[in-house]
Amino acid sequence: MKKTNLGFTMMETLMAISLFGLALFGTLELITVALASGKFSENRTIALNDMRLILERIRTEAETNGLAGVTGTNWTTWANQNLCNPVCDLEGENTTVTYPQGVTGDPLAIQVTINWTEKGKASQYIVDTMVTKRG
Repeated sequence: MKKTNLGFTMMETLMAISLFGLALFGTLELITVALASGKFSENRTIALNDMRLILERIRTEAETNGLAGVTGTNWTTWANQNLCNPVCDLEGENTTVTYPQGVTGDPLAIQVTINWTEKGKASQYIVDTMVTKRG
């Protein structure tokens, strides 16, 4: 009678386990990178939304009270109180609003800067714009 081997050899089993392990760790690495990229994008979206909120509030103030109302408001304090209440969405978030050409002129030049910390590194968005009272 003929003897047949129905199982795998030790070498075949070790190779199969090794290949499965490589595939598993590769997949886990891809998931880790995707999650980190998602957080990176989320932080930038939060910063841009905060900046948009500040600029919309400045635009509303210009429409309501003119440019004197805009320059009469401390927008840095307003932003840090309203965007970080009760807690900032971004780690170490700090917002500044400045007038690079002074507080005169129509249109009025405004610079909004948002700084935050991400994975121990400083990140920053800066937007320069002009504001005028329409009408």
